[in-house]
Amino acid sequence: MSDIYNIAKSGLKTYKEGLATTGQNIANVGNEAYARREIQISEVKSGSADVLQMSDNISFGVKIDGIVRAFDQYIEMQLHDAKSGFNYSKSKTEILDRLENVVRPAAGSVSQRLNEFFQALNDVALDPSDLISRTSALDTAKSVASSMQDVAVGVNDLRDLISASIEESVTDTNLIIRQLSEIQKEVLGNSSPNSARNDLLDQRDALVSKLSEFVDIKVQYKAGGEIEILSGTFGQGQPLLSQFEVKEFDVKSVDGKNKIFLGDATGQGAIQVQLPSGKISGLLASDTTLSEVKENLDTLAIKFAEEMNELNQVGVDLNGDIGTRIFSLDSVSIQKTSTRNSDVQLQISGFSDDLVGEAHTVSYSADSGSWILANGDGETLADFSENTEVNGVTFSIIGTPIIADRFEVEFSNNKSENLSVTINDGRLLAASSLLIAEPSAENQSSAKLTVDATEISIIDDVTNLSELLTATGNSANNLLLRDSGALGVLKDVDGISNLASLKSQTQFQMNSPYSSLTTSSQLKVTVGGTEHSFSFGAKINDFSSYGELASLLNSGLIKTDGMVGGEYKSFKDLGLYAGGNTNKLVVSAAAFTGAAAYDSASLKVDVGNEVSAIKIDGDTASAELQIFTREGVQLTGTPLNDNQISNLITESNGFNSGAQYNAQHLAVTSNSSYIGGSISRITTAGNYVASISSLGSSVSTNSNMTVDNVENMPLARAG
Repeated sequence: MSDIYNIAKSGLKTYKEGLATTGQNIANVGNEAYARREIQISEVKSGSADVLQMSDNISFGVKIDGIVRAFDQYIEMQLHDAKSGFNYSKSKTEILDRLENVVRPAAGSVSQRLNEFFQALNDVALDPSDLISRTSALDTAKSVASSMQDVAVGVNDLRDLISASIEESVTDTNLIIRQLSEIQKEVLGNSSPNSARNDLLDQRDALVSKLSEFVDIKVQYKAGGEIEILSGTFGQGQPLLSQFEVKEFDVKSVDGKNKIFLGDATGQGAIQVQLPSGKISGLLASDTTLSEVKENLDTLAIKFAEEMNELNQVGVDLNGDIGTRIFSLDSVSIQKTSTRNSDVQLQISGFSDDLVGEAHTVSYSADSGSWILANGDGETLADFSENTEVNGVTFSIIGTPIIADRFEVEFSNNKSENLSVTINDGRLLAASSLLIAEPSAENQSSAKLTVDATEISIIDDVTNLSELLTATGNSANNLLLRDSGALGVLKDVDGISNLASLKSQTQFQMNSPYSSLTTSSQLKVTVGGTEHSFSFGAKINDFSSYGELASLLNSGLIKTDGMVGGEYKSFKDLGLYAGGNTNKLVVSAAAFTGAAAYDSASLKVDVGNEVSAIKIDGDTASAELQIFTREGVQLTGTPLNDNQISNLITESNGFNSGAQYNAQHLAVTSNSSYIGGSISRITTAGNYVASISSLGSSVSTNSNMTVDNVENMPLARAG
């Protein structure tokens, strides 16, 4: 009777637990993290033989072996993959929807503004004299620039949003990994490996499911409730959780793009991983798309600006001038990176292509009390206190600096957000061509003639003489050309006047170390038989070489010790010119004949120590200066022979590739001209040699070579 009672009791107890488990399942029907429970039961067998026991098959009731979770690993892994794929598409779609609103707004898209601009230009072409159509075209140009700026700024804002979302998602992902690690420790720390707490396993699986939303994962389920989680491209997956070892994600910017790295919690041993799915992967894919859109927009802006500027610069505006740039992409960004608060500010004016494409820093040095401008390689470009100029760009500091003040500066000319219109007057649109081909009324054929501007390249290594010849010169202040043959090119020259070519002048050279000079040192120069002395005094202490002292002599700050004609004379007054280095002083003038009785020079170093000059004779022959156009047309000089033509008329000397020698426009008559430009000569036959005096005036009565204030200069040499 007791056996029947015990059997019934065990059955009631077992199914009571079963009902409780069912109730638990019903109560958690809305709990996504809950896995349905099931009880496992088995019959109770006799533990030992008994003489009264009729059979070994007799049972003594039922018992509960355990409560297990309804869990299917295969379905769970499929669910992880599905969640990763869904969140990849969801995160990417959200960004692309926003991108579409930026690129294709309801009104004022880039394509719409471009069509309006080209239509406005067409209206200008129909009547270039109409100021209203010109103003309208300029307004549409500004609209084009504004629309491109809006799209560029919108794309940049979306990329900033993506970067922030990736940072947040990486932080959440790492938190989940750390929580899984803690649960793993509890599960594996259980005294009975086969009786892991179901609530811990529910928490674990919920976290794994949440993790699959951010990154793709592969989960390996092991004995005792242990799991191993891997992430990354299939076949290259890296372990996120293995026993108690944990690795975490990190996001870094590489070449302007976000990349995901995986390493330990300290960031050591981080390697880049490819995530094929998950929210983070969707954000990365969106960032790549946005980067491509921005690059394409920048390319469009650059191409548009370049071609429109090129077209405008080969035409003529309403004022009759050559057109200028319409659009510009030049920009300077300044970012203050000081770690402490200060009121100091950096202002930059101007722009230089030489500074584009390289990061620059302006930092305050407390040791020297100055600001240092450096390039990306750390090379110092300038050391200044308030302002400095580098390559035409002015850097100015406003405010009081403190330690660690620093600015990062970037010059760019290739970003669409910086597109702007450089002109503010419709008259400056070059709607007319420099050259127009019009058919004659007598033409009978259908032939057409088109004229296009051709860009002519300038050889970079050919000397630009325009800059060298801008300074005022005379026989005493001349330009020395050290080589013969092709000397260089003259760029953007309207005319050449008062140009005389001479060979080397006579010089007097005195050799003595500059350090040997004293305050009693004196320079003596005899010109035309008259000796002139120049005392240096204390001025020698202000310089360290004869070159600096020569600059003082040439500037007129040191004059003759005695009066000549009632006044003290300078080097310039006497037609002299000085030069030198640390050990040599040279004095030259066209008036020197080299005759010892009339022209000489000496340097009195100290009392009883006078250094006589060494005479270096000049060359009085004609320099035979030749001037050509880049097409090979000779304007001045004597005709070239075949050998000279082949050696001189070359591209390396600055001539155009198709240049052909032409001497028919040489100035051999008083009214010779070339395409409307007149050339005047002193005589009408051959080369002409003019002797220039030290005062810059020809001794010949028939001379047009006069410079400076010749009228007030004496007509005869002193003495």
